Amino acid sequence: MIAGKYRLERCIGQGAMGSVWGARHLTLDLPVAVKFMTPELVESAQAVARFEREAVAAARLRSPHVVQVLDHGLDDGAPFIAMEWLDGEDLGARLRRVGRLSLRDAATIATQAAKALRAAQDEGVVHRDLKPSNIFLARVHGEEIVKLLDFGVAKVRPPAAEAAASFDATATGALLGTPNYMSPEQVRGSKQIDHRSDIWSLGIILYYAITGKMPFTGASMGDVLVKICTQPLEPPTCVALDLPPAVDWFFQRACAQNPEQRYQTATELAVAFATLAEGRSTTGPGAVGPPASVGSARSISGGGAPGPVFFVPTRGAAPKKGLPPAAILLGLLVILVLALFASQAFEREVKRIMDGL
Repeated sequence: MIAGKYRLERCIGQGAMGSVWGARHLTLDLPVAVKFMTPELVESAQAVARFEREAVAAARLRSPHVVQVLDHGLDDGAPFIAMEWLDGEDLGARLRRVGRLSLRDAATIATQAAKALRAAQDEGVVHRDLKPSNIFLARVHGEEIVKLLDFGVAKVRPPAAEAAASFDATATGALLGTPNYMSPEQVRGSKQIDHRSDIWSLGIILYYAITGKMPFTGASMGDVLVKICTQPLEPPTCVALDLPPAVDWFFQRACAQNPEQRYQTATELAVAFATLAEGRSTTGPGAVGPPASVGSARSISGGGAPGPVFFVPTRGAAPKKGLPPAAILLGLLVILVLALFASQAFEREVKRIMDGL
C-alpha cells in the first residue's frame, strides 16, 4: 500500500533511476502507474530534485498528449509519482517490431508530439530527453494517441515570483539526456538551451523512424557526441532509397546545427513533415525546406555555427534535355560531307605524288 490509497500489483519497468508499477487507486477503483526512485538515490538531493521536477513539469502541461500526473508525494520517506495508466506501446518498441514507419504514419506521430511540445514551449518547459521510448502510443477508445513521458531532466521556467532564481538547477556543462538524440547545444552543455533543442531531437526521431537507422553512431558515447557537433547527417535518401528527395530538404532544416536555421516551432516542423508525407509541393507556402542544388553540396548554416552539409543526390532529378532529332541529323550530314571532301582531297594528293614518280 502506498500513501494509504494505491495498491501495487506488478512491476512493469525498472531501470537505473527507478521503477514503474501498475497499481490501483483504492477509493476511485482506477488503474494507475506509480513511479518510484531507486532506493540508493533517495539520499541524493540532486536526484530527488530531478524526480520532483518531473512531476512539476508534467503536471504543468495541460495537454492530452502529455502523460497526466495524478499525485506526487512521499511514502515512508520514498518519493513517488502517480500517473494515468496507459495501454499501448512506446515508439521504440513499435520500431523494433516493424522496423520502419511510412511517411504518413510518422507524420501522424509527429503532429501529435508537436502539440505536446507546443504546450511545453508555452509553459517554458524544455523536455531535453526526447527519444522513441519516451513517446508512448496509447490506445484510447479505439484510437492511437501520442503521449510524451519522462520529464525527469526537463528544464522548467520558474514562476514569476521566482524569476530571480536560476532557470535551471543544472550547472552549465552538465550532460543530461540520451546522447544519440541530443542537439549540438545540449551536447555542449549550453545554459541557453531552449525549445529548439527538442525540435532537433524530434527530427532525429523522425529520421530513425523512416530510415531504420540512426544518423549518428559510434563505438563510444564520445564518438557519437563528436559526430553530432562536427559531422553532417547522411541524407536519408542515401539510407532508404525509396524515400523522395524532398525528405533530404526537410532534415537539412529540422536538424541544422545552428538553432536559428531550424524550424522555430514544433508546429512548423510537423506541418512541413505532413506536407512532405502527403506529397504536396515542397516550394512556396508550407514548403518542406530550402531546395538545394541538385548534385551539389549545400550548407545552410549562414553566418553562425556550421550547419549540416548535404550532398543532394541526383536520383529523382529531371533528366537533362538532349538535342532535337533534326539538329542531330543535320550534324551527321555535315560530318559526312566533310569526310567526303577530305577523302577526295586525299585521293588527289596521292594521284599527284604517283604522277611525279
